[in-house]
Amino acid sequence: MIEAKPKYLKLSGLEPLVVTPESNFINVGERTNVAGSKKFLRLIKEEKFEEALDVARHQVEGGAQIIDINMDDGLIDGKEAMVKFLNLVIAEPDIARVPIMIDSSKWEIIEAGLQVVQGKCVVNSISLKEGEDEFIRHAKLIKRYGAAVIVMAFDEVGQADNYDRRIEISKRSYNILVNRVGFPPEDIIFDLNIFPVATGMDEHKLNALDFINATKWVRENLPHCSVSGGVSNISFSFRGNNPVREAMHSVFLYHAIRAGMNMGIVNPTMLEVYDDIPKDLLERVEDVMLNRRDDATERLLDFAESVVGKAKESKVDLSWRSAPLQDRITRALVKGIDQYIVEDVEEARKASAKPIEVIEGHLMTGMNVVGDLFGSGKMFLPQVVKSARVMKKAVAYLLPYIEEEKKKSAPQPPKGELHWKTANPVLYGLLKEHARKMRNRPTEAEKMLWNALSGKNLDGYKFRRQHIIGEFITDFVCLKQNLIVEIDGSIHQLPENRKIDEERTAWLEEQGYKVIRFTNNEVLTNLEAVLEKIHAQLIAPPLGAGGAGAGKILMATVKGDVHDIGKNIVSVVLACNNYEIVDLGVMVPPEKIIASAIEHNVDVIGLSGLITPSLDEMVHLAKEMERQNFKVPLLIGGATTSKAHTAVKIDPQYSQAVVHVNDASRAVTVVGDLLQKETSDAYKKSIKEDYDVFRDKFLKRSVKKEYKSIEEARKNKFKIDWDSAQIKEPNELGIQIIENLDLEKLVDFIDWTPFFRSWELHGKYPDILTDNVVGAQATELFEDAQAMLKKVLQEKQLQAKGIFGLFPANTVNDDDIEVAPPPPKGEQYWATANPMLYGLLKEHAKNMRNRPTEAEEMLWNALSGKNLDGYKFRRQHIIGEFIADFVCLKQNLIVEIDGSIHQLPENKKSDEERTAWLEEQGYRVIRFTNNEVLGNLEEVLEQIHDRLLASPLGAGGAFRTLRQQLQRREGIPDYALADFIAPKDSGKQDYIGCFCVSTGFGTAELAAAYEKDLDDYSSIMIKALADRLAEAFAEYLHKEVRTKYWGYAANEDLSNEELINESYKGIRPAPGYPACPDHLEKLTIWEILGVEEKIGVKLTESLAMWPAASVSGYYFANPKARYFGLGKIEEDQVKDYAERKGIALEDAMKWLAPNIVES
Repeated sequence: MIEAKPKYLKLSGLEPLVVTPESNFINVGERTNVAGSKKFLRLIKEEKFEEALDVARHQVEGGAQIIDINMDDGLIDGKEAMVKFLNLVIAEPDIARVPIMIDSSKWEIIEAGLQVVQGKCVVNSISLKEGEDEFIRHAKLIKRYGAAVIVMAFDEVGQADNYDRRIEISKRSYNILVNRVGFPPEDIIFDLNIFPVATGMDEHKLNALDFINATKWVRENLPHCSVSGGVSNISFSFRGNNPVREAMHSVFLYHAIRAGMNMGIVNPTMLEVYDDIPKDLLERVEDVMLNRRDDATERLLDFAESVVGKAKESKVDLSWRSAPLQDRITRALVKGIDQYIVEDVEEARKASAKPIEVIEGHLMTGMNVVGDLFGSGKMFLPQVVKSARVMKKAVAYLLPYIEEEKKKSAPQPPKGELHWKTANPVLYGLLKEHARKMRNRPTEAEKMLWNALSGKNLDGYKFRRQHIIGEFITDFVCLKQNLIVEIDGSIHQLPENRKIDEERTAWLEEQGYKVIRFTNNEVLTNLEAVLEKIHAQLIAPPLGAGGAGAGKILMATVKGDVHDIGKNIVSVVLACNNYEIVDLGVMVPPEKIIASAIEHNVDVIGLSGLITPSLDEMVHLAKEMERQNFKVPLLIGGATTSKAHTAVKIDPQYSQAVVHVNDASRAVTVVGDLLQKETSDAYKKSIKEDYDVFRDKFLKRSVKKEYKSIEEARKNKFKIDWDSAQIKEPNELGIQIIENLDLEKLVDFIDWTPFFRSWELHGKYPDILTDNVVGAQATELFEDAQAMLKKVLQEKQLQAKGIFGLFPANTVNDDDIEVAPPPPKGEQYWATANPMLYGLLKEHAKNMRNRPTEAEEMLWNALSGKNLDGYKFRRQHIIGEFIADFVCLKQNLIVEIDGSIHQLPENKKSDEERTAWLEEQGYRVIRFTNNEVLGNLEEVLEQIHDRLLASPLGAGGAFRTLRQQLQRREGIPDYALADFIAPKDSGKQDYIGCFCVSTGFGTAELAAAYEKDLDDYSSIMIKALADRLAEAFAEYLHKEVRTKYWGYAANEDLSNEELINESYKGIRPAPGYPACPDHLEKLTIWEILGVEEKIGVKLTESLAMWPAASVSGYYFANPKARYFGLGKIEEDQVKDYAERKGIALEDAMKWLAPNIVES
């Protein structure tokens, strides 16, 4: 009998949401519902749709997996508002990644939304209220649009308000939808009506229990459907008493989820952790919910009066220290308490026969509990990382004892030549003579392999040839590693000989040897591959070397990428589940990944990447693994990765299993399914089939979208009335460098929400601290972060550096932003600034020209009259309080000639200060000694020429922007960042800024120190904090630019929350992000600012920034500038972009690959 394939609710925005029995409760965000949010209603009424998008964005950032959008209000044109808002959502990838719930009581609004929404959405809702005919008509249309549907428990008679009516309406609705409409049952979601309890009315006593029981009945009797509801209704009668309401919500959810409710609208700030509800309150709430007592309502009301305003008390509970040993070790691991672990492990060691038994027994028992709790959603990532810290501390304590035990019980060396000589001297003598003859008459393959193995040529391992073991002569053997290498000629292919070889191999393995065999042909045609396999066996654990863990996993951040927080977290979680981790770190080239995988004989390879170029690296590695006939599964993870990219780009390149893993908890399940013998083959097959289906659907879906040509898009660009535009010239043009900023200034600018997300705790700060599910863990994590941040600030453990520049700029050719260097302050300026000093300097400069040194005279003859490649130089030129020896004003280059007096310490310091000041004015300074000019003038001129050709500090350039090309409804412009800068032909001078900041200096050293102390938790924490500080630095600097250096928002007064919500004028987009996804533009920023030279932040070959805790981008001041998502672009724009940027088309295709429309 073929088992029916399970049917799951599958929704999608840009990313899929599959609701399976293993899924946690799906939270629907309703702040984009005009009935549920006064702020959202106001913004829609005022047609502030851009600001309304932020409401949606914050819901997604806060952990909403679906967003409910409702425009039903008497003063709003609901249809127009729904269409407009959905079109804006589509252009915002960070919002559009989650599915949409189109919510309206009016069918015309629902259908208008269905016509524009992307992905697979949910319709909220339909019911039998208007009769079967209308119900069927709407259901058929929803099915045609490919959406899921919420079905209200409502019919012609009215709402279902008891158990029987809920069953009656649900059953009837289900039968109509499934049997008469053909609606997929997995796409049906029942809202069974949640009504208040404890209202004082007897008819309301069963409201909660009836819902819970009806949910259970629906999930058991109506296959594949889901159940949803609005949870806050249950506590309506206790408005104003949050402690009681929070407890009621948690208790109701606890029972409803167990009954099968898998989706709903929940306010995470109005929930208590179920296990933390005081027992007396819990009892009373459960009495109400489950209708266990006649006086349940009265008892809860009495208790409600007593809990108002009471604070929770906390104290350290050490009662667990008197529990049995295993319970103590398990609790220490689960709670991440390392204070007593050495004491408990020592007790366990003394009670065990061998120290390894403590790991395999007591510790793994505890870690299995950790794994089970994490897998079931009852434990969270930061807790697991703390558990790993305790585990590492315990294992580190045991290691010396384990090593000592190994020496005592190590496998005995195999029986070698001497043993057999004694056991059978006659046979040994015959074998010895035969072995000598074999050495003298080697085959071609034996000769070739011996040349490669002899003399310790293979990584220092010593081999012997024709070595006698028992009754056998082995071709080659490494006695140190107990490895035998045999070369078989064609005679070994005969059945009788194959059997003899198998028996011989079995006997040798019984003696403690490993045997590896090759044919003559393999050695002769591919010696390199043969040696690689021998090397892999040499470094693999020998037979009899002890037990193995659950499997060995290689983890690496791919070439050019420096981000490793996510990879490190997954590594820790897998290690907690008894997997051995081989971590290669960051920026790992493919050849090293492959060599290490062979060397360590790994079971799985995991790749991580944060920036888009990393995706190409993953594709390349998959191809190379296929070429080298690898058999191990490939895991793909990281912020920039997705199931879509994995299925469409990576999976087709590798015939073995490729799995996208989007969080640490899933990694454990996936690796388990891949490596367990019982599930491995079936799981790999199902993954391949799933990705095949996904790929086909994805490619077909991509074709349906229509795009316009780049010329059409440019005609439809965003237009600003430049004639009336007021453009503010920056107060300070040019480059500014920030050395070692006080980190205290950044603390108020930290956005903590992404910090929690990096630990896979989803929710918006500060609400996450009171979340019913993760609140307690989020609070503990936050306290740990604050303690580490305090230490970082007090001990100045991290260094913050920044650089930014503000420059004249104009748009040319529609999509290019031409950047001009700020004019350096020249002689005319200084003459006006200090006329008295200028007069003295002018006289002194004239005297210097009349009495040049020999070196000055020689160099002037070479530079004057545009002799050096046409560049014009001046000599003894006044700049500020200084007289420069020679200057080329066009290239802002100063050439100084220093006599021996300049070598004195006081003069060297003076020269350094002078050079620093000149560079602040926009000049570059190059210095030579008299001897260098007199001794090698040609080399001096070459160096000057090179500096003339190099881009000057603050040099101009051009930023190449990209334009949207998706065909959308009329009236929606096709944006490019160039639209926010005045065109050159407008006659208006505009400006642009660019910047780079970093708080990563010192992070790697701190992380390494923590890792040395076996403290992965603190290692990950310092990296996560450095990332947050870098983003805070970017926010802080942007404010400084807006209010001070540029000054276009001098009177700005925004709160930290408003800054995080980007409520200010102007934008700071960054290369690699949705509006400008091309990382190549970072090179232009680096060139214009001199980033690496000035503050030490480097770009890798994939254009990731190093240190990793760095941020770079642009400054746009126009009040109409906005963020947008570029989306997909056509090849005509890619070709145009390559020509504008002066790069090869294939390079442009490579860097823009994620954004190019699939052909």
